[in-house]
Amino acid sequence: MTANSSIKPSESYINKQITIGVIFTLIGGLALFVGVPHLFGLGILFLIIPVIQKNRDMIKICENNLELKFAPIGPTKFIRYADLVQVERISEKKIVLHYNQQDKPKKLRLPVHLFKAEDLTGFLAFLDTKTSTVA
Repeated sequence: MTANSSIKPSESYINKQITIGVIFTLIGGLALFVGVPHLFGLGILFLIIPVIQKNRDMIKICENNLELKFAPIGPTKFIRYADLVQVERISEKKIVLHYNQQDKPKKLRLPVHLFKAEDLTGFLAFLDTKTSTVA
């Protein structure tokens, strides 16, 4: 299954994660002398995650479905366009996809902060063409 297009995380999100990683690593390096080594490990984790996410497609728009994978360790969600019920725009920072999975209604909140505004606007316009109900 090949993707027609995809959306990657924004550079500002990646830069924020790297900054947090550097800060926690520096604080953790100092905390090693005090006996609190877990902050150093947390800083390293915050440096590894953005490196993994930088070039990874978080949203893949395929011919018959969407592939959504927001976290490196999290599951990939496959949503068929036929199962997509509604795109609910609660606010600019909170968008929820309503879909059916095996005849059960499901909700998926989009992590809006991960994407550039123009990528998100284009994606939502595309979803509007695939759903019958827009809130």
